[in-house]
Amino acid sequence: GRAFADEPKLRKKLIGAVRLYNENNFRKAIKILTELLGKADASSDRIPVLLFTALCYSDMGCPPEAVNVYYRMLEIDGRNDRIHSNLGLQLMRLGDTSRALEHYEKAVEYNPDSYFAYVNRGNCYFNQDDYENAEKDALRALEIRGNGKEAASLLAILYALKGDEEAKKKYIRIYVTNGGDGEGLKAAIAHYITATE
Repeated sequence: GRAFADEPKLRKKLIGAVRLYNENNFRKAIKILTELLGKADASSDRIPVLLFTALCYSDMGCPPEAVNVYYRMLEIDGRNDRIHSNLGLQLMRLGDTSRALEHYEKAVEYNPDSYFAYVNRGNCYFNQDDYENAEKDALRALEIRGNGKEAASLLAILYALKGDEEAKKKYIRIYVTNGGDGEGLKAAIAHYITATE
């Protein structure tokens, strides 16, 4: 975005930190991002710095740290649907599904076309065995993004559990057509069917 648009040296550092993140060099990225945060005056500078910091913590398997960073971001931009959705995902990883659902609700409220908010909330419902709401959210996500493999995989599992072979095959096809691992999804379906028997 416009992060450090008027400060080319700092923008270059931010791009370098993003490159390190993409290379899975999270600790070094966090070090640079922490330095940049001290120099970030505008919210357009702080949000990207904090976002990549949170993503680093998330990918390092440190959800508590990621949650703390997302809450800092909400202090800057409390109506950002992506922040709420990402925060919900981290809270789910910590087992706090009620707070996760609160943030998914806010994400959907602030952006009714947020594909990942619906997918994430649908997965949260699925994990609570609320298959009806999981199905609604996955279908809404596919309305938003017709090639959404995340939503398609959730629907394939849900319809397999319902015993609807035709629908299951339809969503497996969408998943695979859009780059998903068909064998992996079939194994996941078998796992969930076995777990419910």
